[in-house]
Amino acid sequence: MLNVVICEDNNAERVSIENIIKKIILIENFDMKISLGTTDPVKVLDYLRNERATGLYFLDVDLKSDINGIELAETIREYDPRGFIVIITAYPETLPIILKYKIEPLEFIDKRNFLDICVDIENCVRLAHKRHTSHTAIRHNVLSVKLNDQITTVAYDEIISIETSPGNNNHMLILHTTGRRLMFTGYLKDVENRLDARFIRISQSYIINVSHIKNFKPSSRELLMSDGRTFTVPIKKIREVKRLIQHMVHAPPYGGFFEY
Repeated sequence: MLNVVICEDNNAERVSIENIIKKIILIENFDMKISLGTTDPVKVLDYLRNERATGLYFLDVDLKSDINGIELAETIREYDPRGFIVIITAYPETLPIILKYKIEPLEFIDKRNFLDICVDIENCVRLAHKRHTSHTAIRHNVLSVKLNDQITTVAYDEIISIETSPGNNNHMLILHTTGRRLMFTGYLKDVENRLDARFIRISQSYIINVSHIKNFKPSSRELLMSDGRTFTVPIKKIREVKRLIQHMVHAPPYGGFFEY
């Protein structure tokens, strides 16, 4: 998912920008959402400290604050190197100065003409979505699932577990991520074949991401995941789980330690 952040000091203009973005997301059925709309750049800084997902940022230059839009963009670039930054200004003559800063904006938008800004914002949303989707596909570290008529991509790093839905419908799967819980139609075996070595199917009903293991007690076979859920590992899978934890290329970010 691509998160959208808007920082515009004029509240009415901010609402207008949000409405334009919401409309194009709805029309195009993009896997995007507005995560933050604010007049306060400090709130954007707080967001950056707590969010690690790639974002699309619409920033006014003059924010009537101690932090202007360019300074904010510089900080965004530090936290989100792959993010898409759109600079919105009523003073296009300042653009040569803005270009001296190393923020690599996706686009500059002149907000003096509302009809033009609508088209420009829609084009930016489409372009950012296209580039984000293409970059994600190139990395191949994503799982694509179909939710109703929309294809949603989820980064492997964000996946905690995948399970069959309890009940009579064996074709429904539940995907638990670091920020969402998604239900989609499919077979666990098919999904298992599309995942990489960090995933293990610990039972007929569950696949887990080893990098999200927070604690594992082989003596009780209890597995604690990063989202607080626990699983009981079958005896025949204990050795494989231990091996995967010990031989991961990158150290598990959530611990992955043993407790006997």
